[in-house]
Amino acid sequence: MEQIPHLKMELRERNVAGLHEELLTNPQTTSIISALRPISEQEAKSKGLPALKSMPLILRTPFLCSALIFNLMVLGLLVSLLFYNYFSFNSQWGYLAIQILPPVLGTITASLWHGIAMNLSRMTPFMLAAAPAGSTFRKTILGSYFPGLSLRNTIATRNGLLAIVLVVELLSAAILSFKSSLLNTANYESYVEAVVTSWTLYSLIAIYSLLSVLTSILTYRMHGRVTGLRWEPASIADHLTLFRHSDFLNEFEGTDTADRESIWDHMRDDCLKLGYWKRGNEIWHGFGKIPRQGQTLKTTPAPPDHNGAFGKELQQQTEVQGTEKAPQTPVTKRFSFQDITATRYRSIALNMEHWMAYIWVSITLTLLAAFIAGLALGLVNGRTISMSYNWATVVFQFIPVFIISFYTWFWQDVDLFARSTQPFRGMSSPKPASENLLLDYNTLPPLVVTYVALKNGHKRIAWTSVVAVVQRLLPILAAGSTTVVPGDESGSIVYASMPIFICIIVWLTLYCFLIPLEIFGWKLPRHYVKRHLPRSYSSISDLVSWSYASKVLRSDEGEPFDVPVTGPKNKQWYMETRLRLKQNHDGTDFAKYSFGLYESTEHKGIKCMGFDVASNVTTVPQWNRIKKRDSEEVEAEQEMPSMLAPKYLKHVLDATKERPTNLKTLYEQKPPHQGEEEEARTEAA
Repeated sequence: MEQIPHLKMELRERNVAGLHEELLTNPQTTSIISALRPISEQEAKSKGLPALKSMPLILRTPFLCSALIFNLMVLGLLVSLLFYNYFSFNSQWGYLAIQILPPVLGTITASLWHGIAMNLSRMTPFMLAAAPAGSTFRKTILGSYFPGLSLRNTIATRNGLLAIVLVVELLSAAILSFKSSLLNTANYESYVEAVVTSWTLYSLIAIYSLLSVLTSILTYRMHGRVTGLRWEPASIADHLTLFRHSDFLNEFEGTDTADRESIWDHMRDDCLKLGYWKRGNEIWHGFGKIPRQGQTLKTTPAPPDHNGAFGKELQQQTEVQGTEKAPQTPVTKRFSFQDITATRYRSIALNMEHWMAYIWVSITLTLLAAFIAGLALGLVNGRTISMSYNWATVVFQFIPVFIISFYTWFWQDVDLFARSTQPFRGMSSPKPASENLLLDYNTLPPLVVTYVALKNGHKRIAWTSVVAVVQRLLPILAAGSTTVVPGDESGSIVYASMPIFICIIVWLTLYCFLIPLEIFGWKLPRHYVKRHLPRSYSSISDLVSWSYASKVLRSDEGEPFDVPVTGPKNKQWYMETRLRLKQNHDGTDFAKYSFGLYESTEHKGIKCMGFDVASNVTTVPQWNRIKKRDSEEVEAEQEMPSMLAPKYLKHVLDATKERPTNLKTLYEQKPPHQGEEEEARTEAA
């Protein structure tokens, strides 16, 4: 009996020695299982590591202070109007001051706050993960923080400050409607006497006061804030750099075609941190997993070994990975070719759904009829109505501008959709990194993105970005199109500007054609299908789930993403340059990347849906491009791929949550059947 402990120790030493030899002969395995130990901020300073405080320009203190000054100036002007119900101008510039200037100021305010809210939402998961104690998956990489704003997500993640910011974003979008009815005139012929609308004035004072207070809070909270970033993540490549050596990639197995809710339920309470990590003898920067609060770690003494560094590394691995779930035999399932196609091109943005085109055209036709009716009823010459002055401003000024402002939301959403999906559009077929992984349209300001898109030959990005900017002129025109003159006690007089009315009618007529073309596609029937994804792209985890077992993260193909943390090469340009110059495996051309079915680096013969180097990817053709008579031949020729299908994940994208597009006109959309899976679950239960 006394020999048993010695025998166990001998076996342990043999196992460790064999593992050590395997790690030395297999660098890929070494990079995968190397343990990560977080480095505190104090330790990072002592080692001379760069501060992780990269922040977008719009969230930096000088810009926020400038926005605060602008809001206070407008607030001061509004407060001064409390002492004047009427005031006069000495020149004909009164029309500009009364009808045009307030909407212009409102447009500037809405644009500024929209930019602040968008960038704050995009940076929130990084800032939360960079906290000393880290944060949970659901509050960081699982959250839907981009490309648009999601109030539902902020409530689900219980982020109070961001929720308030998004509510104020909605209020700021209505500022233009309030500004349209703020000032009118008592003399329509000369516009020398202005009339202040009291209910609008009080509403604007409340909104600008809230904006000023919230901007002050943001300025204080963002000043010197640790974001956990060396540079602002703008492209897919920037995000992959942060996951190159993460120790939780295996937990994303099977999530490439999974329902978002099941992914959320699977790992929402796990904790992670963004920062510097000790990885063997090296220091790495990115995301790593940490134990949950109150969770005890299983520690094992380092076994005796001739290489002390390896022994310490193995001990650190045991300590850190003691919180991971026990490895299980992968559960796989075979999918048909048609099922793969339906899943690959399943999801799209809300405003790009085909049925949304009918809604927008109906709204446009209704507005067209209203403006034409206004001309027919003689509003150009003035028409007396039996409404009080306040109600007349609501009906003829506030409501029309409020409805027209929805077009701004539509074109902004379409612009964001085009920007965010262009990298995936660039991976519909094998293309170099400059056409996909390195595109940074999401973070470029208006007009700048237009120039870059034209330079890159991406005409749709240039088109939608220009329309999104020009669209902001339409609510300004609508705000100056009507004037309400206070009458006697019996009612008010409403005047319409014929040139502006005609301009708006022409504008809306163009929208009757442009909106359907933008949604259905300029080149029917399959122009925009290449922008469709297995599920909506709205979180950092989507990029991980589509690349967790790829060569760009798990092998030497991702070498460009290994960026030193110190020295002259610890910059973004170094990573981008190496990625551009990266050659394929035979050195005949630059490396190309594609989106489709790639073979997992962790499980031989298993396919995953996502992006990888083109040599490891089988692109999924659109089902509508295959003739019906050839569909059976294609099914027969194509081997049914085997994909991971863990039982804790749902592998049919939920139509009510992922907003799939109805593409029956393009191909017969047939999601993967779940009969076998449900049967297996029942037997297991």
